[in-house]
Amino acid sequence: MTHAPTIFLRAALLLTCWASATDAQQIEVAFSPRGGCSALIAKHIDAATTSIDLTAYQLTAAPLADRIAAARSRGVQIRIIVDRAQETEPTPIPKRLAASGLALRTDAVEKLHHNKYAIIDSAIVITGSYNWSENAENSNAENVVVLHDAATAAAFTANFTTHWNHSRQFSPHRPAPRPHIQPRAHSPPQFQPA
Repeated sequence: MTHAPTIFLRAALLLTCWASATDAQQIEVAFSPRGGCSALIAKHIDAATTSIDLTAYQLTAAPLADRIAAARSRGVQIRIIVDRAQETEPTPIPKRLAASGLALRTDAVEKLHHNKYAIIDSAIVITGSYNWSENAENSNAENVVVLHDAATAAAFTANFTTHWNHSRQFSPHRPAPRPHIQPRAHSPPQFQPA
């Protein structure tokens, strides 16, 4: 069986090349800082015709928020979920979107709502490490992957729906939760040099 790994590697390479050749127009990528992530996302927000479901840990990028508001004014149905920290953060973007009547919820069930994806027109998924923030665009090493695939969009929509259903209405006036701090018992050092 000395040839099995070689055959496996050749088969994997062949499948990778075949997938790349057949799906070349189905995947788009961008990297930051200043590598086109925001522009790639904006292109798809601007092209949306029916719906945008967005879940973002942070939503502080004014240019993207402006495009979301413009999509809503074109009649695109918008639903957004953010982490609960956005209710108490000083950034005005989620507060402004909520005040405009946009459907915005806070995921208060999960310890941290760290999802970062959008589903456009039930057919396109935008995902990656990219927080929808000015820092992600201008300072951080981030990535965006755009997948043009209805089956993938359906899987992300199912996940979005789960979070949407257990999320609460965004409230910019909700007080910050007070952390519950347990007093620590004195414990001996874990490391004892010899």
